[in-house]
Amino acid sequence: MTKKRSIETTETRLPDAQRRFKWPSVSWDGRAVRVLFGLAASAVVVVLIMPAGPHFTVPTPGLIAQRDYRASRDFEVMRPNPRYEEEVRKASNAVFPVYEYVEDLAEKKGDKVVVAFSNARLLVETHKKAVDSLEQQRQISLSELKSEMDMLEKSIAGPIQQGLSPAEKEDAQNQIDSKKNRLARLNSDVKDIENEFSARLSDEKSRFARELAHQELEFRRELRLSPRFDTVSFETLMEDRFSTRSEETLRDSLKAVFASKIVRDLDRLEERLRRGIRSATENRIYYLDQARAFLSLEAARMLAIEETNRRFAERAGTPNLRLQNAIAQIAEAMVEENFIYSPTLTQLMEDEAIVAIPKDIPERFQNGQQIVGSGQRITDRHAAIIEKMLEMDSGRNRLLSLAGVVGLVFGLFVLMWLFARNAWHRLVRRPRDIVLFLAISVVETGMLRLSQLVTSGIIAVWDTVGEAAFYFAMPVAFGTMLTRLFLGPNLAVVFLILQGILIGVMWQDRSVMGLEQSFNLYITLYLVVSSLGGSLAMVEIRQRTSLFRASVTVGFVNVVMVAVVVLLTQSELHVGLLYWVGGGLIGGILNYFLLVALTPAFETIFGYVTDIKLLELANVNQPSLKELSMRAPGTYQHSIMVGNLAESAAEAIGANPLMTRIGAYYHDLGKMRNPRYFAENQPRGENPHDKLKPHMSALIIKNHVKDGIEIARKHRLPQDIVDFIPEHHGNALIGFFYARAKEQANLAGGPDVDENDFRYPGPKPQRRETALVMLADGCEAAVRSLPDPSPVRIRALVKKIVNSKFMDGQLDECDLSFKDMNAIVQSFNRALLNIYHARPVYPQIPGEEERARARLGISDESESRTGVVTPDLAGLPSDEPLPGPQTQ
Repeated sequence: MTKKRSIETTETRLPDAQRRFKWPSVSWDGRAVRVLFGLAASAVVVVLIMPAGPHFTVPTPGLIAQRDYRASRDFEVMRPNPRYEEEVRKASNAVFPVYEYVEDLAEKKGDKVVVAFSNARLLVETHKKAVDSLEQQRQISLSELKSEMDMLEKSIAGPIQQGLSPAEKEDAQNQIDSKKNRLARLNSDVKDIENEFSARLSDEKSRFARELAHQELEFRRELRLSPRFDTVSFETLMEDRFSTRSEETLRDSLKAVFASKIVRDLDRLEERLRRGIRSATENRIYYLDQARAFLSLEAARMLAIEETNRRFAERAGTPNLRLQNAIAQIAEAMVEENFIYSPTLTQLMEDEAIVAIPKDIPERFQNGQQIVGSGQRITDRHAAIIEKMLEMDSGRNRLLSLAGVVGLVFGLFVLMWLFARNAWHRLVRRPRDIVLFLAISVVETGMLRLSQLVTSGIIAVWDTVGEAAFYFAMPVAFGTMLTRLFLGPNLAVVFLILQGILIGVMWQDRSVMGLEQSFNLYITLYLVVSSLGGSLAMVEIRQRTSLFRASVTVGFVNVVMVAVVVLLTQSELHVGLLYWVGGGLIGGILNYFLLVALTPAFETIFGYVTDIKLLELANVNQPSLKELSMRAPGTYQHSIMVGNLAESAAEAIGANPLMTRIGAYYHDLGKMRNPRYFAENQPRGENPHDKLKPHMSALIIKNHVKDGIEIARKHRLPQDIVDFIPEHHGNALIGFFYARAKEQANLAGGPDVDENDFRYPGPKPQRRETALVMLADGCEAAVRSLPDPSPVRIRALVKKIVNSKFMDGQLDECDLSFKDMNAIVQSFNRALLNIYHARPVYPQIPGEEERARARLGISDESESRTGVVTPDLAGLPSDEPLPGPQTQ
């Protein structure tokens, strides 16, 4: 007969006060929810930071104003400049005469000299080569004829030989006559060659004369020579064959002259130097004391002659005075001014100076400034100012402003979102982080807009302390402090930047404190520094009173920032500045009240858990923990051990230690439904699974996950803590019962066992904290079951369990690296070795057991009769009381 055991299904009941109200369950991680919330947040922020427009029309000039007309925004209107003519005259007189310095004039003149001398030199050399060629041809032709003529003259010079026959004599005479005739013809050829050479030489000289005349004209034009440079001087240069030496002398002389600044009218220049002249090329100003840097054109030409004469004097040998005079004439003629007055540039400078003078000057009106008061007569000027203001606030401009603000807000939110998701892979851990980020931004923007409206209302009726003090008293840092508390320091910095831009737009062109600068800059700097101080102060926030400490710190940061603003903007100190300092301190403390009010709301609405909430959950008097300790004490002790193990590992890898420990406390809440089905709660020798089928046992084991989630939600635990319940098992296999089921199936010859029936439903750990609890849970239970927990066996078992979880893919979806897993193993080893350390064996004192028996009145017979096992007292010191009732 088998006895069926029912599975306990007792549910933990909550007090009515805790179930009085329950927030609706919203999946903030859903994509649609995030998109809709982002659009809604953008719209709200646009409405909050959009400046309001006026609610009146242009009044009629001449009438009495029936109301105060005040500026609805900061704006400017233009009015005629009463000092325009005077300022134009002063600007014109202040412009320096502009000169242009031709710095490369010496180089340009030198290039012209090179071209002119080279062309002339080429012509002379070409003519010489042509003449030489003709002479060479003449010599060659005459040489051949002369040779033949010499031979003929020698052959006919002697008498006819004697003893020749008449015929031979006649023949010899004929030969002589023939040679004479040939000699006569050669003489005629010589004359022809001479005549031809003379004709060709005459043609060459004629061509050279024509080209030389043309070259002289080109030479004069190229070098711009005066009529003083006559043909004789040119012929002198031709006799010198336009030598490179003369060319270099001329270039060096010009270079020496143009090293100075040459002006056409030195007297006029000195007059202008009295108030200064501007060199546009050098971008510098010259005054009268620098007049020695300039030469008149006449002095420069004299200097050119002197430089030429000096260089000829330095030549060796007898100087060629005609050539020297010719070169000096050229140098004198080529000198011209290289520092030239530019009326065009001077006028341009005057025009630029005049253009910079406004014909109309702006008249600035600040937001809220009175244009015309009630009871005053409205003038044309008043009407024009109001019309200009309404024109700027017209529908089109309002629409453009709205479009700009919408684009700014939407672009900022999108950029911050993308930056946070892509820049740091650990910055945004969950999609709902963005939702909370936007929610805090909307709340802070709305709070500051409300503060601004309240300030405007107070100032309108009571302006004793000044508007600036009220602005400094605004709690500008609470948004960044909330972001740091919920989302960490990195997103707090991103939030700080975002809010700095939004508040700068919302408070655009606010001019208070009597400053010339826009208050926008100072209030934005104040917000940024105050928020940064608040973020830095939000460390070690483990209880709600710590928020007050952080807020007071922000108050002192505000005081320092107010002091900085005072030093930067105020020319003298006065008692009224104390209101500013007091406002800064009050603004810091006001952050505390907002933090205390908003932190629980955000925790509840968005399902976040702060360190403050975690420490509250760590209280053993929490209903769920207290019930767990009563219904499943073994599980409770196991959870405490797992929490300690996982916390030390979290510190080793940089995870959240407090979150890890508290999650471990609650990870096995479901076991309180059926505690006796879990080994840590079973008395020795009793195991109800021995009488159940493996499938039923696996179902009971798996159900503790579902039961735990139900209990956690009934106790309204944060979702971050609830996630530990399913994720600490992942979809791991319940190996013991799976093996037993396979064994039974093999013995019975039944179908194969489906492995999925013996796996937890999951999901796998999504965060490092839940993964740490999974590993700590397995290691603690396994080491506790070791019969001999030696250090070697503990290390081997820990490594085996961590490797098995990794190989089974349980750690695939969390952000754990191999380095992290190695640190986890080392941390587990240290903690477990400290727990299961070796204990010393104390020596037994002779006779101690007999004396103890006598004191307790225990005999061997009574022990055997009652079945009570006498405790081993060998390890107890003799001076300590013994366990059990004390007998007298």
